[in-house]
Amino acid sequence: MTEGQVRAIDFAARRYDYGRGALHARKVADLAVSIFDQLTHLELLPGFPPTARNVLFAACLAHDVGLSEKARADAGILPAWAATSGYETSRVVGFQALRMLLDNPPPPLGRTDLSREDRCGLLYLILWDGEAPPHEVPDEPLVCTDALRTLAAIVRLADCLEFRCNSLVSTVRIVATESSVRIIVNSMGKVTEEVACAASNTALLAASLRRRIVIQEVVSSHN
Repeated sequence: MTEGQVRAIDFAARRYDYGRGALHARKVADLAVSIFDQLTHLELLPGFPPTARNVLFAACLAHDVGLSEKARADAGILPAWAATSGYETSRVVGFQALRMLLDNPPPPLGRTDLSREDRCGLLYLILWDGEAPPHEVPDEPLVCTDALRTLAAIVRLADCLEFRCNSLVSTVRIVATESSVRIIVNSMGKVTEEVACAASNTALLAASLRRRIVIQEVVSSHN
């Protein structure tokens, strides 16, 4: 996914006010790429395609668009598989709205074909941002499954750390050992609920990294 294509997804998400507003979407995106970059630096994400970071960022910008009434209207009648998928309706709406956009792409999405891997990543990261187990849906081939599960786990953690839309989490720092990954959450106030949410959503990342995941809160001494 090119920078221009990321901007096109940003523009599309803006039409739906990002579902929960631009500040939330951008904060989730920033936290997610920070986690991704640190895991990459620690050599815990071997074999990831070069475009994975852009796909992750774009998906975070659009992860909540399904909460928008406009997106619901654009998505129309939801597919039959949605009723039995276990996914929240808003996730299916976001998936469908973005799929319609990709099927009829505006510039610059239409200027350069989105690869199968990038399309799959964008759509499934939006769909899998919830508690239902990741699985494939009809008519949308699932590729790079292992990498996608890891990226989906990162989106879930980043979303948890900003679920109250208050931007109290300032940075995250990752410390890894052979058996564990510790995610140290630096904040500008109490984020006990955010840390608890993240801690309850570590299973997917733990399975991907084959390490125990620990979420630790550190409150700034200036507060």
